[in-house]
Amino acid sequence: MDTKWKKSKRWIGFTAFFLGVTLFLGNLLHILAMIAGGITTEDMKDAFQSDYQNTSAFQFYMEGYLEDFLSMASGGKVDFSWNNDSRTRGISYSSYYGVESFGYGGDGNIAVVGIQGDLGKTSASYVTVTSSEGASDSVAAEASDEQSAGNDVVTENTSDWSVQNSEGSESTDSAEAESSNAAVAGTASQDQKEENRRAADEAHEMLKDCKNLLYTITYDDKELYSNTGNLQLNGEEHLLPEGYNFLLYFDGSKVYIQKDGRELDIYGNGIYTDNGSWFVPGYENFAVDDKYKDARITIAAAEDPKQYTVAVYGQGYTYYTGGNRLYQIVKTMQDTRNSLTWILRSFIAAVLFLSIAFIFRKDIRDVRNGLARFTGRLWYEVKILAVLVPVGVLVYYLVPIVNSKVSGILDTTLIVTYDMAASEAQNLNYGNLFHDIYYQLSLMELRPLILCVFWLIWLVVNDARLNSKVWKNSLFVKIRRNLSSKEMEYPFQKRLVRRFRKLPVISVIMTALLLTVMFLWGKGVSFGAFNGVILWLAAALAILAAAAAQTVYIRSLRRDARDMGDLVDQIYAVREGDMEAPLNLPADSDLHDAVTCMNEVREGMKEAIDEQVRSERMKVELIANVSHDIKTPLTSIISYVELLKEEEELPDHVKDYISILESKSQRLKTMVQDVFEVSKAASGELPVNPETIDFAKLLRQTLADMEEDIKNSNVIVRTRIPEGEHFIRADGQRMYRVFQNLIQNALQYSLEGSRVYVSLEEKNGLLTASVTNTSAEELSETIDYTARFTRGDSSRTDGGSGLGLSIARSFTEACQGNFYIEIKADLFTACVEFKETDEEEKEIL
Repeated sequence: MDTKWKKSKRWIGFTAFFLGVTLFLGNLLHILAMIAGGITTEDMKDAFQSDYQNTSAFQFYMEGYLEDFLSMASGGKVDFSWNNDSRTRGISYSSYYGVESFGYGGDGNIAVVGIQGDLGKTSASYVTVTSSEGASDSVAAEASDEQSAGNDVVTENTSDWSVQNSEGSESTDSAEAESSNAAVAGTASQDQKEENRRAADEAHEMLKDCKNLLYTITYDDKELYSNTGNLQLNGEEHLLPEGYNFLLYFDGSKVYIQKDGRELDIYGNGIYTDNGSWFVPGYENFAVDDKYKDARITIAAAEDPKQYTVAVYGQGYTYYTGGNRLYQIVKTMQDTRNSLTWILRSFIAAVLFLSIAFIFRKDIRDVRNGLARFTGRLWYEVKILAVLVPVGVLVYYLVPIVNSKVSGILDTTLIVTYDMAASEAQNLNYGNLFHDIYYQLSLMELRPLILCVFWLIWLVVNDARLNSKVWKNSLFVKIRRNLSSKEMEYPFQKRLVRRFRKLPVISVIMTALLLTVMFLWGKGVSFGAFNGVILWLAAALAILAAAAAQTVYIRSLRRDARDMGDLVDQIYAVREGDMEAPLNLPADSDLHDAVTCMNEVREGMKEAIDEQVRSERMKVELIANVSHDIKTPLTSIISYVELLKEEEELPDHVKDYISILESKSQRLKTMVQDVFEVSKAASGELPVNPETIDFAKLLRQTLADMEEDIKNSNVIVRTRIPEGEHFIRADGQRMYRVFQNLIQNALQYSLEGSRVYVSLEEKNGLLTASVTNTSAEELSETIDYTARFTRGDSSRTDGGSGLGLSIARSFTEACQGNFYIEIKADLFTACVEFKETDEEEKEIL
């Protein structure tokens, strides 16, 4: 049961983690899409209004309708253009979803296009009439051109009030208050006035069937346009038909607004300010033009707008949805409210899921480890492609959005053009929707792909964190390993040459590719919308490939150099006696075989040295033990010899025997003592008493003590000892024994009649005492004369023990000195070297 619960906890925790993160990121993308679509804080406030007529969007539309109707009443020019004999009229208004442009064609065709616009930012609505053949897409094109001028879309046909608002100035001159179109209309010819009137008629023809909005346009007591029909609408008497609860009436000087039977105070203190005031004529700082004083405008808005749809079939357009601006406000409120509510609920759910995931965070690690084990078995290239493919698709759709939204950040000549953004709108089935609508709907539709990319990247990051060196499990590495193993069959020299040969070949290929790209660029060869991207990518690929080839070669060369350096260091280490640290190189290293051989040589030398040391230790231990065992009976022999010497009346020949026994027993005692001390010195247990001694004085004293032996010898002793004091740190008794042995050795084995030189030299802070003699026997340079029981001539029977030089070396080294022998033909020199101690060091010691 516990096992099942543990497994359940893992998947419960990970599922909660997955859902929590997905909901959280999905909501962030939803918010980003709404922001990209142009939503503002005013839109969010409007979404939770109980009455759509209390929204800023409704106020904005009413201001726009009043302004447009005044333009239609006064006969102002409405940017009329011709295209053959077919005419298309359009009237545009800003909304949260962009400026809607509706075209009405003389042949019965109607075009519907969405264009960017930000609610609350556009100065005013405006009337625009365009012309195209066969009611074609020119409405969309002209709308797009107008939009490119900016969000406020202030063009030649901008109305009086928008001009005043954009300039922010008080004007009492009606000619200054009117737009350029109105100014032209005041001086236009009769033909121009008729043309303006025809444009207004066609605008009315488009709007008259909309029953969400009733209007009456009167000028000089003459009704020009009205869509009330049989409905009773009287602005002067404040009379509204049933189902309508909003009334706006312009009496030629001021605007009267009534809602739900109550008059709204729209003027306040009479001064217009840009802080939510109604943008209508009648303020003290907005004097009404004389030509508007004869205009009477009545507008009524439905309490509950309905969707108004008329289907028209013609050339290229299958349906038309017009007159739905008020209904669209309600629909926008509902959509925004539903979106914000969904986001809030989703965030709450995300927090709950993430809280559960936090509780089971330890169990989630097991799932992550399991996923890492699964992804670790996949080739590295598969994981990279699994991320790059969806990322590439995502970038393909996001680049046009970013490039169009953030002007100037991306170089459109290298990435995309605005036409491509429109093309991607078509790919996402958004028709001719432009900018903000395209941004919002694109991001909403791309949310699943973005979340998919996020989780794929999460899997790759999880794989990289929990699996070490994930790139090693790749197809490329396996191929490279196989090629490398095959290359290892060649000798070391050939491998280096073959590897270097690849570098110029790759460089030549990449250079040819780069030259091809430059040639195609120069010839103007096109590869579609991503022309610049493809050429730049090809050039970058050539450069990166050449750089990668050089990098790989340099890394290989660096590794070989490092391996060679390690091998050389290992050789020096072996020479210095370091036999403990073997050198290990990867199996694919060029020097792997050489290092393996070197390690085998090192192991062989180490075993030989260990065997020699073990043999020497056993020999020393044996000698020490034997010496110790001999001491007891030898002491008894010496004691009995002493007793025999005290006996009287012994025959002469017996006394001679006793004298010989005494001499030999004393010599044997000396030999045993020497062997014992040599054994101690070899084992590092020889006791020494370091002190500051005069090296020159020590030599003179030793020579003086051996003066009788020197006189009885058949050689001449010469000294080269400088005057003055020369101090060293050593054990005086041990060093006295050293020079006693060296001088005795020279006296005993020198050529008869030759000279023995005892000298002391100082050089570079070192004092070197030497005893030089000419050997009576031929010397061999292959014999170690300092080894125990070693004699220059093994056939000699002069009574020497072969321990003199061994004792000298052991005692010198025990006193931290250096002992060495120099042989040149028959010239034998024994040297003892110590560091000189100065006066200050002497006093301290």
